Amino acid sequence: MFRLNYQGDFHKLFVQGLDDYEKIYDPKKHFGRIIPVIQSSATGKSRMVKEVGNEVRFPLTLVLKTLTLKPTGANTQYLLPTKSIS
Repeated sequence: MFRLNYQGDFHKLFVQGLDDYEKIYDPKKHFGRIIPVIQSSATGKSRMVKEVGNEVRFPLTLVLKTLTLKPTGANTQYLLPTKSIS
């Protein structure tokens, strides 16, 4: 999938952050174990997640969504639901 070698160690810092979040997670306070990875296009999000997967083995859910906004008429917009993938 990727042709070039990964540069840097941000994936290791991310794994360390996951360990830190696991220590402070409290199901009575938090809704779930969710950590969004948000960056601009072509900044290495997918590659970083792939490298994290090489470091640790845990379930990872990836949600890819095209931003499609529907006007509501009151200076607000909302995301349209994702069509089912079958």
